Amino acid sequence: MPNYTFRQMTDEDVPEMTRVRNSVFSAHPLKPEDWNKDETCVLAFEDNKMVGAIPLDMREFLIAPGVSIRTAFENSVGVVDGMRGKGLGTKMIECAAEFLEPDCHALFVYRGGETSAAYRFYRKTGHVDLHFTRSFALSSPPSLSDGRIVLEEMDKCLEHESQLLKLFNESYPGMAGFRKREPGFWQVALDCHIFREMAYDDLLFATLRSGETIDAYALLGCYEEAAKIVIQEMAVAGGDAGLWEKLLWEVANVAKRRGSTVSLPTSDTAPCLPAALKLGFKPGPRGLIILARILRHKDVFDRIWQGDRSLADLKLTLWTPEFQFVALDGKPGGPDVTLEMKNETMTRLLLARADFQAALAEERITAYGADAALLAHIGRGFPFCKWIYHHLDNI
Repeated sequence: MPNYTFRQMTDEDVPEMTRVRNSVFSAHPLKPEDWNKDETCVLAFEDNKMVGAIPLDMREFLIAPGVSIRTAFENSVGVVDGMRGKGLGTKMIECAAEFLEPDCHALFVYRGGETSAAYRFYRKTGHVDLHFTRSFALSSPPSLSDGRIVLEEMDKCLEHESQLLKLFNESYPGMAGFRKREPGFWQVALDCHIFREMAYDDLLFATLRSGETIDAYALLGCYEEAAKIVIQEMAVAGGDAGLWEKLLWEVANVAKRRGSTVSLPTSDTAPCLPAALKLGFKPGPRGLIILARILRHKDVFDRIWQGDRSLADLKLTLWTPEFQFVALDGKPGGPDVTLEMKNETMTRLLLARADFQAALAEERITAYGADAALLAHIGRGFPFCKWIYHHLDNI
């Protein structure tokens, strides 16, 4: 009988891991030097021969305004030919959960194809749907005009990091669902292997400026053969509606000059959508989904909880059929409340993706030990936040 083992990757494993990964994803090969210090990997072996790998990109991920958690984004899940169907992928996920748990709050993944076996794999391994995205396409850009957009190589954006950070924060106030933007973010993003895997022909930094001040920017990935420009990330000063329209018009103008279409992968919550729809962008069916599996529930609760001092005496337990944990210790004589739910609801609640009162009304959450007034107060401690997808974060 073959002996199967699973463990975390070491530096010495990178060349063989890359070879195994490329044997599965041959259309998008990578080199050992494409991996960076923010990435690790879980490996599967048959009799000491590497037969599977799941790369893991470590990220600070914003789940609500001002609240981030340490996450491991799974990507390029692969098992070599002849070894599939043996449960190796599931065991790699469990191995990763074990070695990541001490300093990682959750496993995350971007996954499309809700009817596919790959999507079902993540659901089977405990991942929960959190957010849905779609692509908006502009197949016939408007007529050419004398645009004022400035086009540079994408790495030029690194010279304007403070302005990008300011514009980004002004464009998406109160939103989350993306890798935390902070000094150093864009350098890390551009070093990620995703740009090599996606094999863009050009990576452009497009800006609208008033002198030295950037009023709006867009990061663009361009495919020559497919004649398509993919918007990676955009932001405008003050979140101004008129600037969104000007920026998208100018990006469309660039596409027209190149004989390209424009693809805007984002969320239905995107503040640029009124301008995009006005210019003729058409929505497609929902595509990538953000899924997650929490590894450290109490730590995530401690980060997301916004209960006030009036709940200081409350003992609060969160229960599912699989496990439960005491979220708040409370004090003797104080209220003792248990919230009952399935794991899917708990995951969404702790990651700011469930409306507490709506979940109560629909009986996705039930409770005992509290009256309606106390439950309303508890509910205010769990924020619900709009999420938005930026293609720059994809992996």
